[in-house]
Amino acid sequence: MPQESAQNQNAHYMLYHNPFSICSIMVRFTIALAKLPKSVDDTIIIEETITDIYREEQLSEDFLLRVNPKGQVPALTSSSLPVPLTDSLDITYYLCDIYSHLTPQPHCNTIVQLLKQLHQIQYLSLSFNPQQQRAKGISIAIEKLLERSDISKEYRQALEYKADYHERTLVHALEKEAIIKAEQQAWDFFQEILSLRLKYGQGSLWIYGDAVGPTALDAHTVVFIARLFDAKREDLMTGDIREYGQHVMAESKWKDIMNGRPTLHSLWVEGA
Repeated sequence: MPQESAQNQNAHYMLYHNPFSICSIMVRFTIALAKLPKSVDDTIIIEETITDIYREEQLSEDFLLRVNPKGQVPALTSSSLPVPLTDSLDITYYLCDIYSHLTPQPHCNTIVQLLKQLHQIQYLSLSFNPQQQRAKGISIAIEKLLERSDISKEYRQALEYKADYHERTLVHALEKEAIIKAEQQAWDFFQEILSLRLKYGQGSLWIYGDAVGPTALDAHTVVFIARLFDAKREDLMTGDIREYGQHVMAESKWKDIMNGRPTLHSLWVEGA
């Protein structure tokens, strides 16, 4: 696996997340599926704390300096980690080293490859419309913080780094070219999932069939499907993909982590 194995399986971990962050939900659903009976008994203890990204808590001095300099969720911290894990894929790989059934052989390499392919998609491009100016809102918030004269040198540098990172990764995500690219990537990804289900999972709940059970690929794919439903982008999914996602979302593990919530905050749902 790309991430080194956990050394202390009894360590405490803190997961910083937001209930409406797609990558946070991907990690949380991976954790939920890792606790199915087929996995080892609770080998690590993961506590959760919500970071209110709609009140810019991810831009706070403590968060940027101690948790994630990218100013994003999810992030996983622990005294057993040399540095926090600040990428949802890295967190997932870390979990997979502990719960090996999430990337079972002989499918491990394919699962890792497709997870990478999925995370190359810019989710922001498919989650909002350009009129909502979601990406620009963060830039404005950072600018206001940088205008203050009472912040520390370290905090100012952290905000400047966050501003640069945001500019490079998200500011242009709602431009036409970016949206078209993400749409094609989503379609290509789902073709890969359909191929796997046709080969291994026909008539079963999970991509690789009920005998293999849920994998990390199921966890991340279903969250992506849920986001496309919430963003009213069903046009990017075939009927088989929609049905697969809906069946998993009817399961108790999904309901437990979502508590009836959509993947998008009501602030950004059209008409709300």
